[in-house]
Amino acid sequence: MVAAKRGRPPKATSEEQPRIIERGISYPLDLFKEITGLGPQGLRDAQAEGLRVVYVGKNAFVAGDDWLNFLTAPERRTKRWESVPGGAKPSDTATKGGKKKAKR
Repeated sequence: MVAAKRGRPPKATSEEQPRIIERGISYPLDLFKEITGLGPQGLRDAQAEGLRVVYVGKNAFVAGDDWLNFLTAPERRTKRWESVPGGAKPSDTATKGGKKKAKR
């Protein structure tokens, strides 16, 4: 990996994929989304669940520490289907096209 200046994300070449989020580094939001693969809705969901995004003027940043703490928070260790009534997995309750068919 290419050495990075303190506080800046390391520059990666195509040979060094995948890149990772590291502690002690602040990532511009566009780079953070590229590395994590989060889209607009995923980022909004993460923010709603407690991920801190810092805005400075028109620029937005996510600290590597905040992301790693967010991922390892105890409340994030539950499996999604445990919150579904009856403990059913989402695949058990899913329907074609996301809509339930009316019984006739």
